Amino acid sequence: MKITLVPADAFAQVGADKTAIDLSDMPPNIHAVQWDERGETNTGHVEYNDGTANQAIDTLADFQPWVNRAYAQIAQDKLPPPVVPKTPEQIKAEMVASVQRHLDATAKTHGYDGILSLASYAASTHPPFAAEGQAGLDWRDAVWGYCYSVLAGVQAGTRTIPTEAELIAELPVMVWP
Repeated sequence: MKITLVPADAFAQVGADKTAIDLSDMPPNIHAVQWDERGETNTGHVEYNDGTANQAIDTLADFQPWVNRAYAQIAQDKLPPPVVPKTPEQIKAEMVASVQRHLDATAKTHGYDGILSLASYAASTHPPFAAEGQAGLDWRDAVWGYCYSVLAGVQAGTRTIPTEAELIAELPVMVWP
C-alpha cells in the first residue's frame, strides 16, 4: 500500500483513499513523504523543499503520528454525514406541501385544475357542479383540519413525523357525489 503525505497541500493518501488534512506540524522543510509497502520490501523517501536531497527511508516510525492522523481522517471521511433534525418550520412546510399536492391531484382526477378550482364550484348554479364543489370544499376542510392536528402532535412530541405516504394514507378520503 502506498502512503503519501504533503504538508503544504494539506493532503494525505493511503492506498486509493485521499483526504484533506492538517499536517502543518510536520517539519517545515518537508515537501512530501512517500511510502510504498510491498510485503517485506517497504521503501520510501522524504522530499524536501529547501534544497536538501531526497532521503530514502526504510521505516515510517519518524512519521507515524501523521500517518495515524491520515488513517483517522480517512476513517472520519467515510462516516455518513450527521443527520440534522428538521426545524419545526421545515416540518410544517413539508407536510403542507404534501397535503396541497394530494388535494390538487385528487381534484384533477375529475377534470378540475386543482382543489381551488373544485371548491369554487360550490357556489355554482348548476347542481352537479355545485354538489362536487361542496363535496370538495367539505373534504378540503376535513383534510386541512386533520393535517394540522397531526402537525400539532408532531410539534408537541406526542407522535413521530409521518412520511408523505403515511400522512396521505391517514387523511380523510374524498367522496365524490
